[in-house]
Amino acid sequence: MPPDNDGVAGAQLAIADNNTTGRFLNQRFRLEEVRLKEADDPAAAVTALADRGISTVIADLSADALLKAADGGRERGLLFFNVG
Repeated sequence: MPPDNDGVAGAQLAIADNNTTGRFLNQRFRLEEVRLKEADDPAAAVTALADRGISTVIADLSADALLKAADGGRERGLLFFNVG
């Protein structure tokens, strides 16, 4: 069985490494993990991320949920990657 944080742990390690180098280039990266439940609104979740300054979303969502999320981020110009 894969661990519950499969993929996220690798992203956290990569961000820590990139932030080490980024100090010299005045860059900073962060990861905010959001897990949606079946009844959650993907567009509302994306809007909340945009309100916190997030500009890139890496998603593992169904096609319908991904389209709703992308619609929620359209006005803010968010960049989406579907890794599912």
